[in-house]
Amino acid sequence: MNSKSEEKGSYMEGKYDTASVIGSNLYTYIDLGIQQLADSLFQGKTGAVVAIEPATGGILAIGSYPTYNPALLTGRAFSKNYAELTKNPDRPLTNRPISAFYRPGSTFKLVQAAIGLNEGLITPMTSFSGAPSRFSVHNAGETSNLYLAIQKSSNPYFDNVLRRVVHNNSERNPAKQVAIGLKHWNEEILKFGFGRKLGIDLPSEKTDLVPTAERYNKVYGKEQWRYSTIYSISIGEGEYGMNVLKLANMAAVFANRGHWITPHIVKSVGIDSGQPTEVEMNKTGYDRVHFEEVIKGMELVVTSGTGRRAQIKDIIVCGKTGTSENARENASSIFVAFAPKDNPKIAIAVVVENGGQGGRASAPIAGLLMEKYLKGSHNREAVKDEIMQTRYTTSVKRRETIIQ
Repeated sequence: MNSKSEEKGSYMEGKYDTASVIGSNLYTYIDLGIQQLADSLFQGKTGAVVAIEPATGGILAIGSYPTYNPALLTGRAFSKNYAELTKNPDRPLTNRPISAFYRPGSTFKLVQAAIGLNEGLITPMTSFSGAPSRFSVHNAGETSNLYLAIQKSSNPYFDNVLRRVVHNNSERNPAKQVAIGLKHWNEEILKFGFGRKLGIDLPSEKTDLVPTAERYNKVYGKEQWRYSTIYSISIGEGEYGMNVLKLANMAAVFANRGHWITPHIVKSVGIDSGQPTEVEMNKTGYDRVHFEEVIKGMELVVTSGTGRRAQIKDIIVCGKTGTSENARENASSIFVAFAPKDNPKIAIAVVVENGGQGGRASAPIAGLLMEKYLKGSHNREAVKDEIMQTRYTTSVKRRETIIQ
């Protein structure tokens, strides 16, 4: 059969035909239960989910939505169907977990906190009450200490944290000082897996976009920009472009208290107990105690903050919500988390495009998926039904005839 699905028979009347060889079995980390649940919960939604086993880096679930019937891209109707799929505003052909870019929003405050603690520029009890900021305070006590800043997602607090980080060098020229500081900041976020490919065993993984001095020099001119130019990156907005795999890996870094294993889907080839896939441990080099302090704030996010809808009975969940601004459409809802707090078994990132605040759309999805994995089932059918019945669509009419 040729590329047009036309039967052509054997090449040279079978002169070079050889007997087929049975391939080896391939075993993956994918958990069918939560993968199927994710597919159900994302009905009528656009976005992505990645769940990782922190101890191994194994991918437990990975989904890009909306999906489409792969049979559409076979046979003589291939060209017509492909053209229709490319026109769909929800971009079903994009492998969102590893190829789509989102601003991380407030989820990136976790990394800012860890860097500030590691540099000795803040302590858990550092207060920025009354400190100047371009952002306004919107919750009582949010700038009082690090725990409350994470729980209440304080923009002024993390504005001041990043300001301290990029100004923490001996250069006195303001323009040069912030450029040097931003370069150092880039070196630090690299330790969390940002600004590089993670090396997942799938094709088409893209390197994310992170703010760099080189980029600002190109846009504004060398030494023509200051901290006031880049302050929005302190809260995960501005010149970022990160995929969902990176956000799930970030959750795994905190779950592991300072390191991450190269994310991978393949567990072994041959027999289930065979040689596991070779992977690499990547260490941040930060003291474990810094992660423990950030995690205290993440716990508060779920127990009494913006991530309450991710709560699981009898299990401590640690997470962070985020709202990824999008000038063309509604904001995307982001939630990253891991559970349990001690000896974590799952780290997860959920993005729902046009879903609004992270606690609204993404947190309940993450909560159900983690509960399903940790307990084997969930007893919240009403929550599941509510999620499945909620639709978040783009401002342009979707081509429902081609999407499944």
